Amino acid sequence: MKKIADVMIPELRYKYIGASDAAVVLGESPFKKPYQLWLEKVNEVSLTFSTPQMQLGQKMEAVIIEKLRRLGHDVIPNCATFADDTYPFIAATPDAFVNDGEAGGEIKVSTLEMDDIPTHYDIQVQQQMGVMGWDWVLFVAVDANTLREDMTIDELELKTLVIPRNQSLIDLIWRENVKFWQCIQDKTPPNQKIIEVDAKLEELLENYRDTRDVLKQVKKRHDDAADALKSYLGDATVVVNPGSLEPIATYDSYVRKDFDGTTFSKDYPDLFKKYKVASEVRTLRVK
Repeated sequence: MKKIADVMIPELRYKYIGASDAAVVLGESPFKKPYQLWLEKVNEVSLTFSTPQMQLGQKMEAVIIEKLRRLGHDVIPNCATFADDTYPFIAATPDAFVNDGEAGGEIKVSTLEMDDIPTHYDIQVQQQMGVMGWDWVLFVAVDANTLREDMTIDELELKTLVIPRNQSLIDLIWRENVKFWQCIQDKTPPNQKIIEVDAKLEELLENYRDTRDVLKQVKKRHDDAADALKSYLGDATVVVNPGSLEPIATYDSYVRKDFDGTTFSKDYPDLFKKYKVASEVRTLRVK
């Protein structure tokens, strides 16, 4: 392991596969696809932006670190980036060092339930352990729903998990990172079927864009019309023609009963995991 930068330099991210990239490479990221990451590395341009909760987490990092210290954790914040000795394009920028560098710390501000670390976060900290030679990482979860910029240390609530080293997963991450890096060097997209625009495809794309724009306009008109109608009706619940009792419109309230998956997952986490089903979905996005 060697240090490649003392501070986080955005331009350097295109020169290596960071720990947060690893889940993307393995196809386990809920935020980005491998092809998008490949485009970023090849073109040296970011196609994603930090979320408000990520920005808030960065602002509150000093407070979170101090809270951890008060809870008895020996934690030192880190901004440096480190690379693997054998494969220098595999890197990690842990949020903190724990116990004088014996292990690392990773801080996440998220709305996710953290009774068990999500797969994409596990992959991230496993790459950190692989690069740094650690046997464990202290994973710190902060609830994005309650975190405020003016929050005091006493008000701050943290959930901590000790994530042990998983060598078989680290080996898998390294194998996939090596293959992905070769795709970057060769400028060959990973597992993608590329088709160039021809006259027919251009016609189809333009038709899609036109109808998409019309649909947005119609939806806005429809929403505006609905708001105006509801405002005029006020507390009236039935609309009839003069001299008739036959409703032509109703504006009733009703009680809708939904399944509270969040509470169920907290009360019955094992049962929730047992019946949680993953499915693959293809999403069409056109610029």
